[in-house]
Amino acid sequence: MNISIHGIKGWFQKFSLRKLSLAWYRYFRIFFAILFFIILGVGSFIWYQSLYNYQWTEDQKKTYMESTVKETNLKQKELEKLLVSLKEREQQHQVRSPITRNLFTGEPVVKQ
Repeated sequence: MNISIHGIKGWFQKFSLRKLSLAWYRYFRIFFAILFFIILGVGSFIWYQSLYNYQWTEDQKKTYMESTVKETNLKQKELEKLLVSLKEREQQHQVRSPITRNLFTGEPVVKQ
């Protein structure tokens, strides 16, 4: 392999930073447009795959079904607890408490 200094200088002159920056300013819009369409295509392909070509194994289906049944049972227990507490509150609100003081002045109510 024979590399000469003249060849390296020629390569640096051919690919100078000035020429590279001028090329960037001239073609950066095209570069970003191509990059945008590549990303759009890849994203569309992944979205299509996830929507229309999904595949679950039997084990995945079974674990999903088991987890939804557990969540439903847990929520049913929580609902029953809530209903019991609401009935207790209803009973407490139905009990009439005697009024012993005047609400506006704070003086005791005298029953005659």
